[in-house]
Amino acid sequence: MPLAVPPPVWLATGVELRVPVTATAAGAADLVRVSPGPETVVAHADLAAGAAATLATVPPKDGSYRYRLRLPGEAPRTLPLRVRPVRLAAIGDVAPGSALGQVRAHGPAWHWSNVGAWLRGRDVVIANLETAVGTGGRPWPNKNYHFLSSPATIRAMAKSGGVDVVTVANNHAIDYGRTTFVSGLRTIRRTGMLTAGGGSTLAGALKPAIIERGGLRIGVLGFDGYPPFAYWATAKRPGLAPATTAAVTKAVKAARTKADVVVVYFHWGTELRTRPGTKQKTLAKAALAAGADVVLGAHPHVLQPIVTHSSGRLVAYSLGNFVFNPGSVVATRTAALAIDLGQDGVVAHRLRPARIVDSRPLWR
Repeated sequence: MPLAVPPPVWLATGVELRVPVTATAAGAADLVRVSPGPETVVAHADLAAGAAATLATVPPKDGSYRYRLRLPGEAPRTLPLRVRPVRLAAIGDVAPGSALGQVRAHGPAWHWSNVGAWLRGRDVVIANLETAVGTGGRPWPNKNYHFLSSPATIRAMAKSGGVDVVTVANNHAIDYGRTTFVSGLRTIRRTGMLTAGGGSTLAGALKPAIIERGGLRIGVLGFDGYPPFAYWATAKRPGLAPATTAAVTKAVKAARTKADVVVVYFHWGTELRTRPGTKQKTLAKAALAAGADVVLGAHPHVLQPIVTHSSGRLVAYSLGNFVFNPGSVVATRTAALAIDLGQDGVVAHRLRPARIVDSRPLWR
């Protein structure tokens, strides 16, 4: 009889293979690793007729596997499996609303035409969506810059850019008011993208976005550490997750109970500064101490250092611009950060350099 839950065809590094079975007859149920050999029984259960069990094993390393499932009264069946890291990509500031002229001239998907194929080939793509989303609203008073991106550009971000999760915790998410912000969250989610760092209440803003790939649960949190701090959410007011040590510590610890790997995306730092400041380092330290595996940053509009820590942890202090009208030559240099993730955190990472030409990222 077919398995009630089909076994996975691939798993992330270090994730347990679980095969639920139900016996049609009494006897021994075995999960045998056939290759790489020698053949080894890796899970066993003695079952009564009609009894259910889960046969489980952790593949010892990355690679291709072949298992044989033996159930009493049934012909053996072969289960192929590939084990590899989850391939995550993190990109910096995305704000089609900062480049309205190019959107009107070339269409909403133009910004992704050079980089989209590579991004769509990753398992998970995370970005900082630094813009309000919608078609109207009242500009926030006493601000020099207001960004508003149309729903069409957000759909293109998901489809052409391959983006899966966005943090909205930044100083442009509520540029056109809280009503536009809340409706914009719905627009983003309708594309299939998940949101972190903002919500209808503070509790919602601090809730992690959970995405699963290869059996690995990845929790994403976003925190805003740049004014206007009136954008921050309260128990009764929509807004952003505040980048305070207390809020970060509490939210990361809560996310650790729901996810295998926790990614924290901050909006922090000083524009065009290429080194992290004291506050950035303090918040990164708090996130790591609470259990974060990856700490990402945006707002400086330039790249800042990547620091690796023990036990598979990483801090990228600023990922710079990505889809953004850069405003200065130094802000045209950017990259996508490719991170390989497993059950124990970061397996490897590398930067794929890019440059921004007319607000569009191009691989270098």
